[in-house]
Amino acid sequence: MRQAMTATSEVWPSIAMDRYARHRSIGWWDQDAVASSSVLVVGCGALGSEAVKLLALVGMGRIIVVDPDRIELHNLTRGVFFRAGDVGRWKARVTAQRARMLNPDVVVEAIVGRVEDRVGLGLLQDMSMVICCLDSIGGRVAVSRMCYRAGTPWVNGGISPTAGEVSAFRASVPPCYVCGVSERMWERERLLFTCRGFSSEVQGVPAPTTAMTASVVASMQVQHTLARICASSGAPRGLEDGQRALMSLSPPSMSVTTLMPDPECGSHERWQPAVRLSLGPSRLTARGLLRRCGQPDGVLDLPCEVLVSVRCVGCGRVRQIGAPLRACSESVLACPDCGAPDGDPRVLSSVRSGDEEAGLPLSRLGVCRRQILRVQTGEHAAPLYVEIG
Repeated sequence: MRQAMTATSEVWPSIAMDRYARHRSIGWWDQDAVASSSVLVVGCGALGSEAVKLLALVGMGRIIVVDPDRIELHNLTRGVFFRAGDVGRWKARVTAQRARMLNPDVVVEAIVGRVEDRVGLGLLQDMSMVICCLDSIGGRVAVSRMCYRAGTPWVNGGISPTAGEVSAFRASVPPCYVCGVSERMWERERLLFTCRGFSSEVQGVPAPTTAMTASVVASMQVQHTLARICASSGAPRGLEDGQRALMSLSPPSMSVTTLMPDPECGSHERWQPAVRLSLGPSRLTARGLLRRCGQPDGVLDLPCEVLVSVRCVGCGRVRQIGAPLRACSESVLACPDCGAPDGDPRVLSSVRSGDEEAGLPLSRLGVCRRQILRVQTGEHAAPLYVEIG
């Protein structure tokens, strides 16, 4: 091995000193552009693990991984970063830790939670690309809406045991993922929630997948990302925005289709912040935000429906919750003191200055850091968008 390394170094002296020498030898490759770019990976399962591995190997400057789940035993057959001793640990944290070990040059950050709850639109605007590795319709819809609002391009991936798909979406330009969601897909998504909007106790069965299809699809997602980052250097074009690649491993085949925009789609909103506040959600209240942006009589729209509190109909106790409604099951309504099974929930989707909750920190109203919030300023007036710290 030492003789081989010595011979290679004599023919190509720079290889011994440059981790990315073989990349730099590719005519269109711009390692400096890669090192100065940022990518958000949503989901750390079979697909997400492969995507993060590839991003770390190529020296992507900053990688943020987002996942709400803990590692289970069955993840070990598909997650390249997971070990038996990791069972029970957070997927995002283990993935980030092992990716840093794989390439210390790369900054890798972990966010534990659902992307729609823990990632602000301001953070999305800092990303060069978002790679979506989720297996749920609702999660992909959330990513699509967030990226459209933030003006960030993203690439979606999906896998089955022997097939996969990759779809590319341009920043704030139709078609979006939601354009192609059928009524049948919406019906499947609605089954995951109760009629009152809580998370259902019965969730969907995890999709069967393998590391083989995950490797192929993740490779296409990362290659698409690199093609955009290195576009000015003449990188070969992959998928066009608004295209979907369908591939099969058994039997081997591949086809590319063009996605069609839906003129009735209600998810084509671009949110450009006109006001930026340095205070974060733990130090800023809804009342304070409305006052600071010059709209004391405005209405602050929350990012989602929030379960603010639950009042027990038996003993009268009020418990503060402060969590997205869809992240809560109806079991949260049961009183831990008297055992009454069905309390009275207080759910908010917007706040006015005069509301009792207007004095609460925004962090207790489902607002995360770097979020862009919409303020309704009047019946016929355009809304105001505010980014917080």
